[in-house]
Amino acid sequence: MITDTKEHDISATYRQLNGLVRITEAHARILLKPQADKSDAEAAKRIFDEYLKDIKFEVITQGTGVSKTKGEIIEEMEKLLVSLQRQVCYSNGVPYNVWIEEAMKQGINKDKAKSIIIEMYNSGQIMKPDGVNYRSACRN
Repeated sequence: MITDTKEHDISATYRQLNGLVRITEAHARILLKPQADKSDAEAAKRIFDEYLKDIKFEVITQGTGVSKTKGEIIEEMEKLLVSLQRQVCYSNGVPYNVWIEEAMKQGINKDKAKSIIIEMYNSGQIMKPDGVNYRSACRN
């Protein structure tokens, strides 16, 4: 975690930091400076920020995307599951096909919904207590 004293904490991987160092040094070399300074580091940060915008990099989830973030879809899928399981007919859990159909009605791609369900199950976010129907792992 890096602390940006002007704004807030930001996450960065070792590779990202290493890349920023190399961009900083390259910027200094382009300007024929014997040594990189703060202005080169600031230029490297601006270059890196533009690169992340160009590839639509999501800082929070550390991934790329165009529309909704993966985190937003997971949150939407969980809210949908909780909403469905509150219905009397699904008090014992929500059938897979019902959850998928409802997700599609919300504009979530069928294949994306399926992969999100698998990921949520593998991470323990959801469970199948009866081996068939899905429930949120959180008490609701």
